[in-house]
Amino acid sequence: MVKVSDEELQLITSEADRDAALDMLHEWGAGAVAVTLGRDGTLISPDSRLLIPSITVKSIDSTGAGDAFIGALLCRISQLAHPADFTRSAELQQEFVTFANRVGAMVCTKVGAIAALPTLDEVQEFAG
Repeated sequence: MVKVSDEELQLITSEADRDAALDMLHEWGAGAVAVTLGRDGTLISPDSRLLIPSITVKSIDSTGAGDAFIGALLCRISQLAHPADFTRSAELQQEFVTFANRVGAMVCTKVGAIAALPTLDEVQEFAG
């Protein structure tokens, strides 16, 4: 699992074309790639490309949002009996990345990184 921003994707691969850059990361061994696009959503790329919308919030401080996103995503993936199933299921990708987007969005509504992390109950109650 690799998580990058759109800018990081280009920096790492030296490739301006997003699809070519994603293909390159997969050739290098990434089973899944999540490209965070800010308010434009998250592009998840195992074999296909799936754009999952962002959660709209009034952002106060985005510090820690990316870390919260990947932590939430990895937490969900780690709960699978076979974590590799994530790369083979568009349904799991949609569900898990939506959850991770929600956590990242919630972090943006408060100041600070660690202090802004929500509890699981708060995430489940958050309508977005």
